[in-house]
Amino acid sequence: MNKFVMLLAILLSTGKLISQVEQYTNSEIDSIFKTVSQFLEPNAIELDTFHYTKDTIGLKKKEKERILKEEILEDGKQNALFTIYKKTNLKNGYIDKNILADSIENYHNFDTYLLVNDDLDNFLEQGKSDPHLVDKYNLAGIKQNSLILKKHINDMIAERYSFYGFTNTSKQAIKSINVYHDNDYFMFSEKNKDRDYTGGFRFEITTDYLKMRAIKFAFNYDKILSYQSFFVGGEGYTPYIRFDTTALKADGVPFRFNEEQSYFDDYSVDTISNYLQVKQEKTDRPFASYQYIGRAKYRLHYRGHIRSKSYFKLGYIGKSLGRDIQAILHRDFLSKSLRVLNWDRQIANGGRLTFNIEHKFDFMLFSKGNTVFNSKKVDPTFQDCGYAHFYIPVEAAIGFANTHYGFGLGFATQYFIRTSGLNDISYSFKPIRDYDTKFKRYKYIGQYFSRLARHTNFFLELKSRHVIHNSMLHGFGWRKKLEVDRLDDEAFTPYWLTKDQTNNLLHMLNIGLNFRLKKMSIYYHQTRFLNKEFEKLENITGDQSNYTTPKFYGWGRLGVNVIL
Repeated sequence: MNKFVMLLAILLSTGKLISQVEQYTNSEIDSIFKTVSQFLEPNAIELDTFHYTKDTIGLKKKEKERILKEEILEDGKQNALFTIYKKTNLKNGYIDKNILADSIENYHNFDTYLLVNDDLDNFLEQGKSDPHLVDKYNLAGIKQNSLILKKHINDMIAERYSFYGFTNTSKQAIKSINVYHDNDYFMFSEKNKDRDYTGGFRFEITTDYLKMRAIKFAFNYDKILSYQSFFVGGEGYTPYIRFDTTALKADGVPFRFNEEQSYFDDYSVDTISNYLQVKQEKTDRPFASYQYIGRAKYRLHYRGHIRSKSYFKLGYIGKSLGRDIQAILHRDFLSKSLRVLNWDRQIANGGRLTFNIEHKFDFMLFSKGNTVFNSKKVDPTFQDCGYAHFYIPVEAAIGFANTHYGFGLGFATQYFIRTSGLNDISYSFKPIRDYDTKFKRYKYIGQYFSRLARHTNFFLELKSRHVIHNSMLHGFGWRKKLEVDRLDDEAFTPYWLTKDQTNNLLHMLNIGLNFRLKKMSIYYHQTRFLNKEFEKLENITGDQSNYTTPKFYGWGRLGVNVIL
């Protein structure tokens, strides 16, 4: 039915303000009905039940449209609630639970069930203080009905989204355990080993609990799905650490080396340490380490066009854990790597307490699904959304570890609703067509690759970042290096770089491949800096090119997310 005729029929049924309808164009009427269409089950609203109550004579057109939209939207919600309650008997505390579950499954409008769930929660909350409701309804039975509804909503969420859930329905204590390790060795390039960001780790547990919605803001309202995590992690930064007998002899460094037992004696280690210290201070970056605990929150708009990650980290810069972990890796796993000297000259050596707050937002720019330009598509499953999605990543961080902001352009083969903040991908338990159950194989090779593609995500992000302060380079601080009070008991940093010795506008390329198994996701990511983070050269003899930051450097990440 034409939207104009429908609106006219609604107002005719009430006998009120019929002349006002003629003031709207078809496009304006269409936009009004889009606001309520998300709540409509088939035949859920009877047109003659609409009640237009507010007199808008003398108001401007935009104000009339706003009031009319609110009236239609509210009436649409009430009719949707009436329809679901009538056909499912959710407010009947004595109904057979199996019959209720079957009747709930007959309706598939996601938005309507969210509306009913909120209304039922409010009704049960009201029943705690209203004796009339206690006498009239079996509230204990209705509470059980509410749990059945929540289970159905969570089942619908599980079919549509990866990990994300609504605050008032999702209640899984531990959703997954995520572990990853960063290492410049994973770049598989000789130029990137044991320099700059040399390695890191994180152990993370995700949960639906402790959502802490004390503050509501623009990206934390009822249409947002989310989950949380608690984690412990660490990062290690080192200068270019290279020495061998040939180089030492060429530079005239005295040392003693036992060829038979293949080791430097203590005297030689001290000499080499002083030799490296001089070169480091003239050409290279400082040592630094950062260990932390923290909480993350991962959010997604249920239409799928906006997502975010936020982190709060609390920890120490300058503790010995970075040195110890690197020593263990070199001794037990990378036996050809050299012993790392001069960790005692790291930034904030001895330890300085720090915190950092970090946010990242992704806005869908182009996709067959919803985008920031068109987020009105009702069905969030988008089974046919394709494998080409372009988005804009925006990031910002503030704290004593680093303070920066940046943005870029990203591409991914999976839509936002199918990927979690922890690199997980929605898993389809249903066999696809043309699967031969007798011989347990796909009839066509294309079907096999189609299923493989559904559980694989490739992404690429090109970003620019403006660094305001990086404590791992510039010395401990959040906007600038903090002044050292020599009369206080604090860690003194003997070595750090000034702002004019670093490049504070960085260009980065992130590449990643994630693959989902039935109860596990594995992933490999690379981060490459496309320009030099610093270039600090002074008048020294010898080969300088090996010490300053290479033009292309970065690190790789190997991770696994175990789904519980």
